[in-house]
Amino acid sequence: TTLPFGDGETFIRLSSPLLHAGTSFVIFKIGERLYNAPTGAWAAITFATLPSVFFSSGLITTDVPLLFFWSIALYGFHKVLEGQDLKWAAISGAAIGFGLLSKYAMVYFILCAALYLVSTKNRRAILISPSVGVIVALAFLIFSPNIIWNATAGFATFTHTASNANWQGDMFNLDKMIDFIVGQLGVFGPILFIALVVGLLGLVRDKQRNTHDSYEPDRFLLFFTVPILAIAISQAFLSRANANWAATAYVAATPFTITWLARTRLHWLRAASLALHLSLAAFLYTLVAVPGTIESTGMSNSFKRVRGWDMIGDAVLEAEKAGAYTAIMADDRLVTAELLYYARPSNAPITYWDEDLHPAHHYELTIPLHVEQGARVLFVARYPNPQDIFEHFESATPLHEITVITGVDKSRTVYLFELTNYKGRGADGL
Repeated sequence: TTLPFGDGETFIRLSSPLLHAGTSFVIFKIGERLYNAPTGAWAAITFATLPSVFFSSGLITTDVPLLFFWSIALYGFHKVLEGQDLKWAAISGAAIGFGLLSKYAMVYFILCAALYLVSTKNRRAILISPSVGVIVALAFLIFSPNIIWNATAGFATFTHTASNANWQGDMFNLDKMIDFIVGQLGVFGPILFIALVVGLLGLVRDKQRNTHDSYEPDRFLLFFTVPILAIAISQAFLSRANANWAATAYVAATPFTITWLARTRLHWLRAASLALHLSLAAFLYTLVAVPGTIESTGMSNSFKRVRGWDMIGDAVLEAEKAGAYTAIMADDRLVTAELLYYARPSNAPITYWDEDLHPAHHYELTIPLHVEQGARVLFVARYPNPQDIFEHFESATPLHEITVITGVDKSRTVYLFELTNYKGRGADGL
């Protein structure tokens, strides 16, 4: 969306609602294929208005393309199950590959598909069919550049992803598991999440219904729902898990839950859930669109992380243009991300302070401060006295603070320093 329209905030974010709309359409096709057109329509509308979906429609995150490609892969995979069509095998494989390039969580799809095929007697032969071979080969081919890059970069992103699991920290946290489960009420909506759990338990208890052919669509969808939720809940208990880590489960969960509500004569809850979600959406967008609403409702603290960065970027840019700096440097990931966007165009490159010279994230890997950039550095610090960084330079001179108001009694401050003659550390010119 930035190619035709430019890189203004609106056009950077525009791809999110467009991709979510695409995901909703594919979910309509999934619901129509497995059940009927009304179910597909309800599922599409429901998904488009989920709290997590309308919230993320205003952001550009990796979950958005992930969900889009996940839905295509799911629809294509079911087409393969019914006819082993190589065209749909190619579509499903390509979607898995692009999903993996979006976010590694796409690997859950492969796990869910394997579990479903192994657990379904009349589907097991598909495991060794040409269709599955096409899916795997094409997915691997599309994902292979990422694997090759990681192999030449010490598997940096795999290591970073593994560190998110935090299995070296405090283990076995019942409170974090409960927090995660409660968080799903916000991701999927309270009515829908409770309906999903009750519907799942009912299907498990009724063994006769569980094996009946007419309920095979339910089984199929739940195999792409339950394993993801189980893994995420287990991760939350073992260490921690963000609420969105189970987001892919709700592509399949939406048509299943809509069908279950209709089947149990609780179809009125679909409308109730929709009304609740639309009300939440209207409230959120009112907060964002109407000046002063955030403060008047006492919710400024919830928005403080995303406010004021344009003013900070302008102030840093003004300071940079007032001096002949060889680099702008930050020591915080969030500050760096905001400077890269809001402090443009700058004469000096924006760099990052890698504390231990072991890249732990994108900025430490791609834009660390090098010795040749360190003659005169404009340092944008998150804290007022970073002496551990100063000692690597010949001199450190305080300039001024930049403070912006982010809400009632809320502000954000960064501290500017002029650092000269970086001494360097380690190899590779760092």
